[in-house]
Parts: sequence; structure tokens; C-alpha cells
Amino acid sequence: MNNAPTTASTGQELAYANLLANLPGMVYRCLNQKNFPMEFASEGCLELTGYASADLVGNGDNIAYGKLIHPDDQQMVWDTVQKAIQTNTAFVLEYRIFRKDGQMRWVWEKGCSATSQDHIGVIDGVILDITSRKESEEAAFKANEKLQDSESRFKLLNELAPSGIIISDQNQNILHINQRFTDLFGYTTEDVPSVEKWWPLAYPDPVQRAKVREDWAALMAIAQSNHSEIVSYETQVTCKNGSTCQVDFRAASNGELIIVLFSDITKRWKLTEQLRMAHKMESVGRLAGGVAHDFNNIAGVIIGYAELALEKVKEDDLLREDLTEILEAGKRSREITRQLLAFARKQCIRPVKVDLNELIGGILSMLRRLIGENIDLAWLPETDLWPVNFDPAQLDQILASICINARDAISANGKIIIETGNVVLDSYYCNEHRGFVPGEYAMIAVSDNGCGIGKEALDHLYEPFFSTKEQHHNGGMGLSVVYGIVKQNNGFINAYSELNVGTTIKVYLPRLIVSEAPPKAMKQPSIPTGDNEMLLLVEDDPGVMKMTKMLLERLGYRVIAAGAPRAAISLAKAHQDKIKLLITDVIMPEMDGRMLATQLQLISPELKILFMSGYTANVVAQQNILDADTNFIQKPFSMRDIANKVHKVLNQ
Repeated sequence: MNNAPTTASTGQELAYANLLANLPGMVYRCLNQKNFPMEFASEGCLELTGYASADLVGNGDNIAYGKLIHPDDQQMVWDTVQKAIQTNTAFVLEYRIFRKDGQMRWVWEKGCSATSQDHIGVIDGVILDITSRKESEEAAFKANEKLQDSESRFKLLNELAPSGIIISDQNQNILHINQRFTDLFGYTTEDVPSVEKWWPLAYPDPVQRAKVREDWAALMAIAQSNHSEIVSYETQVTCKNGSTCQVDFRAASNGELIIVLFSDITKRWKLTEQLRMAHKMESVGRLAGGVAHDFNNIAGVIIGYAELALEKVKEDDLLREDLTEILEAGKRSREITRQLLAFARKQCIRPVKVDLNELIGGILSMLRRLIGENIDLAWLPETDLWPVNFDPAQLDQILASICINARDAISANGKIIIETGNVVLDSYYCNEHRGFVPGEYAMIAVSDNGCGIGKEALDHLYEPFFSTKEQHHNGGMGLSVVYGIVKQNNGFINAYSELNVGTTIKVYLPRLIVSEAPPKAMKQPSIPTGDNEMLLLVEDDPGVMKMTKMLLERLGYRVIAAGAPRAAISLAKAHQDKIKLLITDVIMPEMDGRMLATQLQLISPELKILFMSGYTANVVAQQNILDADTNFIQKPFSMRDIANKVHKVLNQ
């Protein structure tokens, strides 16, 4: 009888062979004998193990256990397979193997015992490479050793995320808000149970709210139609304490949930605005320099011809008075040209080593005449003020311009204080305050108790012809000239103001090192640190509050922060007798810092107080805001300044 395979069976075998060759991993049959020698291995074994089928078939002793399976896993594999055979059940294994090239790989194996056509006990199975999965699991395990399940992993990652996270369903019911979101905006799940409740809180202005909602609807339509799409949007959000921050949010949807990540980009946004303003001021400066050059030529012609004409007319000629007015107008135009060149930083300067105290003392009488008898001018020089490299003529321009602005801000009787001081700015502070450069500076501060300047106006303070005065006052080049002079001398200027309280303008000029010999290395005393004491920080400016809180925490203190006095009182009641020191701004909405301190000391009589303000200590004392001997630190302060001051107050 002819036992040759039929054409149909041959075709079927070829189909099976092709199927096995194309399957991922390796399909095998082992004999149920000692060490399970292989009877068959599919072509996938070469990619999986590096061994060809011929290397594995029949070589159980030499390959499977001697070289292939990791020695630490051999007994486990053996026991599992034996148990499955005895109970006639399938087995599933995960273990390590060594490829022919020595590379270790993780594999997943599933098999079961069977009987072949020859009635011989066999084991059929499949082996897949799961190295990538195992490596991912191993990486996750190392990063989160304490996490035992997916829920705890999600919770940790969610709370460690640098962005605020909101998760909502398709009906816009908010399912989860992480702590970072609450830190950023102050809102909790109770405040925002649904997206619908979010809109009026984050966007109290109806016009802005309508615009953002319209944009949001368009973005979410994109995200929900394409689940791989991540949409982004930038807007300004109102926080629970009333402050605002610039936010970039990114959203995605999987068809069931909507996940939104909120990142605070206020600092980046402010830097962009500062850069835009710097470019604007630079462009205006170039324009001013060009205009001044041409205008100077024209003024020279007018003055020259006016003087020539005056020589040709008699003393009693009626034309002489007109020519004299033309000449005076031409001379006044030269002063405007000088101011334009100062703003453009193109005027010729002759810097020399100067003592600012000496220069200011020499022009006080001129300044007193300038501001009038109804305003008291106080002069508070710093002892041993550092010298600077500066053109003395420019100091007249700086102080005259600032004092005139201060005079105009005072409606009746008032006071102007001129102070000097030595200031050291460290890199930490300057990183948080763009425009400031680390170094040693001699500072001039001019403070008044006038009407103050609003925050919006402060952004335009140094622009030419910008004015906060009423329309019948002509805006001039005043502070823009000061800005140009200071920048020309590698310094910087800072304004601090509160409406109805007053304004302080500070000019920082680089210290001149006069010693020719290299300075001796002076060992700086170490910065004192805290011992985990709890501090209560109260500051209505979100940027300053965030920076100061981070700084104090870095120094080793526990810090709870509030953006307003009433919130601070609530925190003090919740942490009664645990708070060791209150650090509070002096001028704030709701109540001033002194009143807040009085109320908190009724709750905790042992509470120590440190006041801070952008005004100088002398201005604060002169305005009867605080007593002269009160613990006080002036903004801006360095890390060393606040560290020393807090340590001193805590240990009084």
C-alpha cells in the first residue's frame, strides 16, 4: 500500500509550516522525558534565542538547561512543568534565558502536556519575548518601590506632577483635582464640582469668560474627535484670593474622560512682557537719539541767526523783544535735546570716582527750592557709602526729575525722604527679579507720601511723555531720562508704590572697587538656617509670596502663606501655638500689617513679628505705620538678609 502523502495533506502541512514560521516567538514540542528534550522548534527560535532549530532539537541537556535557561530559574521552570504534567493542566511561566550571544532576555511561556500520534507523552507550548515589558516594570518598580498597586502609583504621580490636573467626565462633572491645582489657584473640588462652576470663578469678567468658553468648546471638539490630539491654550486665570496668573493648559480626551493640565507661566509671561518693553524702550531710544541729532542742528541754526539778528537791531527796536523770545526758545530746545540724548544714552559723560553722599549734600538746597516750602525734605545718608564711577552732572538730573515727580504727587503738605545705602544682591534674588544683576551697589532711594501710582501705570513709568498727572499737566521726559542715565551707567532702577500711601524710587549704581591690590578673600559667615520652625507669611503680591516662601523653606523653615490678612487669621487659628513668627507686608488690603499683628497676638501672645515693605524703614517710621524699633526688613532682600533677620527675631 502506497503511504506517500496526498497533495491535499502536503498543502495543509505547508500552510501549517508557514503559519508557524510567521508566528511571533517560538512554538515547540518537547518529549515528556528527562530534561524534556525538544522534538520540534519553530523558526522563531532563532530570533528569540540566537539558536537555530537544529541547535535545540534533541539537545535538552546541553542547550535548554546548560546554556539557555538562567541558572536561577531552572528549578522553578522544572517544578512548574512537572506539576502541570502530574495534574494534567496548562502552565504559564515567566523566566530568563541567555541567548547564544550571551544577552539575557525575559520570556513568557505557556504549554500543556499531550500525547503524540505515536502515543508518546509530549509537551506543546509557545514562548514569547517579554523583555521590553519586564524592563518597563523594573523601571517603574525602582522609581516607586513603595507603590503596591496602580491606584497608589497614580496618586503619587498625580500629586508630584508640577502642573495642576483636573479630570472630568464627558458631562463635565469634575472627578478629581490634584493638590498642585489647589496650590496654584486655591480652588478645591468643593469649590469646583463641575466645569460649569469653574467659568465664573476663573473668569469673573463676562467678556473674557465668553471668549475663553468659545475657544474651549472649539478645542475640546478637536480633542474628542481625535483621541491622540493634545490641545493647548494660554489665558489669564483669577485665583481664589483674587490675584491673577497666566496659565498654559493642555487637554486631551480618550472618549470617556477629559484630562486638563494647568501650568503657571506667569514668570515666563512677565519675562516676555519685560523683553517686549525692553525692545520698545530700545527702539524709542534709537528714535530719540536720531531726533535729538537733527533737532540739535536746527536749534543751533535758530540760536545762531537769532543772535546775529539781535546784533543788527537797536536797543529800542520793537523787533528786539521778538528776537529775544526766539533766542530763549532756542536755548530751551537745547535742554530738551540734552534730555533726549540722556534717554537715548548717547550724551557724552565724564564718569569719575564720586561720593554720592557728598554730591547729594551739595545739591540739597537746590532741591528744597525746587519742591517748595510746603514739603519737608529729609536727608538720611548711609555711613561709609561705597564710591561709584559716575558723572556728577547726571546726578542733578536724576534727583531733580524724581523730586519733581514726588512734589507733584503731594497735594498739600508732605514729606520727601532721600536716603543712600549699600546693597548686595545675590543670584538667588536676581533670578526671581528680572532686570536685577547680582553684585554690590550704592543705592539712592527717594520716597514720598503722595498719592502713589497704580500697578498698570508702573509698567509705563519710564516711557517718554507718559504721565500719571491730570491732562492739563504736560507729560515730559522726567523718569525716562533717569532710566536712560541709569542704564548708561550699568545700573538699574526700581519703583515701589501703593495708592494713597506713597512711592519709593530706588536707583542702584555699581560699586567702584578702588583698591589696586587684589582684595583679600574674606570668609563669609555661614547663613543661619532654621530648625523646622513654623512661620506664617502674609503677602498680597503672589509673585513675592511664592518667592519668599520658597526662600524660607530652603532655609529650613516650615512656611504657611496667605495672600490676605483674613486668610492669615484663619490659618493662625488652625495652627494655634505652633506658629513661631509672623512675617507680614506692611501695606495690604483689608487691614495693614500692624493691625494684623495685633489681632494674631491675641490668638498667640508669644508670636514674634517681622514686618517687610518696599518702602525704607525710615519712610515706614515717618508715616507712623510702625514704631521705629520694630523688627523690619526692606524689600528687595537677599537670602542672607532674610536668613539673618529671621534668625535674629526668633532668638530675641
